[in-house]
Amino acid sequence: MVGQYYVASCNGTGGVPPYTWSLATFASCGNLCYYYGQLPQGIGWSSSGSIAQFSGTPTAAGPYLYGPKLTDYTGTYVTSGDVSAGPLTMSCLPTTGPTAVGTPYLATCTASGGTAPYVWSISTGNGSLPPNLVLSPNGATATISGTPTGAGGLGYSYVVKVADNTSASVTQSYSGSLTPGTQPPTTWALVLASRTFI
Repeated sequence: MVGQYYVASCNGTGGVPPYTWSLATFASCGNLCYYYGQLPQGIGWSSSGSIAQFSGTPTAAGPYLYGPKLTDYTGTYVTSGDVSAGPLTMSCLPTTGPTAVGTPYLATCTASGGTAPYVWSISTGNGSLPPNLVLSPNGATATISGTPTGAGGLGYSYVVKVADNTSASVTQSYSGSLTPGTQPPTTWALVLASRTFI
């Protein structure tokens, strides 16, 4: 599990010393197993004589597959699995939406857990952002920002959604109404025509 210290030891016996330890290599199968032969991030290894040790604290979620290989006469032991980062969660601040036309608004949502990369969206079929607000994703965070426009008393509802690489998703709902506030001024151009009479 990410953030949890791990240690494992391998002990070689038999054969004819001295022993040589290494990490086994695996045949590639394209992007689906790019991780073959790689230790989980945050895990290191060392060896001394007949013993090899793997230890550390995993720092990133994702699959791994590695095999310590002991050579005198050749033997390979392979261990595989998934480093789990816990369930996907999302935190948004503030948890309330914009309140007034013409007043700048900013909310920041942060995703954690699950399996990166994250995909942010405004959930379809559950309303939409108030006029002039935009969602700006950036990795594990996303902002909703802008200066609302439109008529006073405009009601709104929208749902911020984040999904991870396994299609797990969580949401944060917003709803409210905009008071009149201050509308940006509108500029009118008056064109005067001139005419000379003879």
